[in-house]
Amino acid sequence: MRYAIIAARLDEREKCGRIEMLDGAVARTVIITRRALLSIASPPRATESRLLQHLEAFCDVIRTQNIEPDATGMIFINANHVRNWRGLRAMDDPADSASIHTPNAAGLPFPNRPAL
Repeated sequence: MRYAIIAARLDEREKCGRIEMLDGAVARTVIITRRALLSIASPPRATESRLLQHLEAFCDVIRTQNIEPDATGMIFINANHVRNWRGLRAMDDPADSASIHTPNAAGLPFPNRPAL
């Protein structure tokens, strides 16, 4: 399933990310915990730029970890999901695992993939 991102922002008070997306024809809200934001790249930062830089990665976390919405229809991504995703990426392509942390010159988190 491909996701279409509608909006993304950082909740400054809670320091968590919020992504509004379409999952097929269903609107979903994805909450990325502060710890997940800190775990997605190095150095650890819970900033809006970090959230926006790694939108594709968070969508990939949902797909690869098969994260289902809760009873309210919201999807939560935590640090364990991110760590598991990073481990799967490293097993799939060990040479590409360094690119998880380092954006390329264009600022994309994945040098071999086009921007959204």
